[in-house]
Amino acid sequence: LLEELENRYGETSKLKLFFNSKVSACGLIKNGKDLIQPETDIFGEGAKQQAELFDLVVGCDGFRSNVRKSMEAYAPNIVTTQMRELPGLAKVVTLPAASSERLDAKSVHLLLPSGSGAGSVTAFIEPTVRGSCVLFAGRVSEEESTPENNGENHPLQLMDMNTDINADQASALGNAVREAFPLLQKELTDEVVLQVAKQRPFASAVVKANTYHCGLFAICGDAAHATGGVSGQGCNSALCDSATLANCLEKFHSDSTISGESDRCRIVGKALLAYSKQAVPQGTALFELAIGPDEPTSTGRRILSTISAAFDFIFRGGRTIQRILGTSLQSFSDIRKTRDLFFDENFPDAVEFEASMEKIHADVMKKLSPDINKVAVFTQEMK
Repeated sequence: LLEELENRYGETSKLKLFFNSKVSACGLIKNGKDLIQPETDIFGEGAKQQAELFDLVVGCDGFRSNVRKSMEAYAPNIVTTQMRELPGLAKVVTLPAASSERLDAKSVHLLLPSGSGAGSVTAFIEPTVRGSCVLFAGRVSEEESTPENNGENHPLQLMDMNTDINADQASALGNAVREAFPLLQKELTDEVVLQVAKQRPFASAVVKANTYHCGLFAICGDAAHATGGVSGQGCNSALCDSATLANCLEKFHSDSTISGESDRCRIVGKALLAYSKQAVPQGTALFELAIGPDEPTSTGRRILSTISAAFDFIFRGGRTIQRILGTSLQSFSDIRKTRDLFFDENFPDAVEFEASMEKIHADVMKKLSPDINKVAVFTQEMK
């Protein structure tokens, strides 16, 4: 992606790359220079040290999105997010393609640990152009991290952040990890294990935002609808969001005459509203399909759910929702509608979603200044 961006825009003024920095907050600007303070202070003194002004900011910054938090700060109780952190931690490492004949180089694999005291760490292998990407994930409890061997050489140590681990400890841990995942024996060298052991583990979460824009902000991918990797559609859905947003911006720009800043902001606002109308139903559907319904309160729905699940298993080859999402050409919202009997409420139709997005947009615009025409992005250096 970076190479493609540089090839297309490297010799123009359209591309700026900032390395070793992260977005700490975003602020709306009126009259091209005046920062509007939201009801909740999201800036802080440190964040104000470096800022860039933009016409539009699109947050693709993950489930902990600071762009989304900025949206919520400017429209509290209007722009809202449901968020729940998932248990466990994860680390990622890139490896050559697995050499074991039992692992297809073109397929995704989930490896469960083997051997005594292997704990609950699993390895999720995804093929890449240059080899494979392996995600180690597990729940680290005090009981698991201190087995009979007092935690020595225990694979769960892999999930800790061991910056002081030495070569001997890495070798011992490597032996334990290779025993837990024998199909990756050749790839999980002591050097690789040492690299993983020193990583900072990360957690995941599920996220569902009620709108994907606010003022001159927009959000895509996990920032808008994260499923914690459960659906297997994180990258695909983020690309769909990006394409939808680009199409909306292009359509409204080409269909309009821009004579000044006010026209530009008005057109961008219409494009972002159209984006939310199209993207929110798909993101909401994906979230509900991945996370599933709460326990049905209706006995009738519970019986229908059981019958439907049994029918899928017997007559459709046990098609899981992940498999359906990965192979069907139907939209996420259409797939969700076919599973209404699993949920206490039927999935809203397009008209209902559009009305909801219109109301949120109108409520947001009542709170924001009509003179907003820029976005300030505050960044902090990453250590």
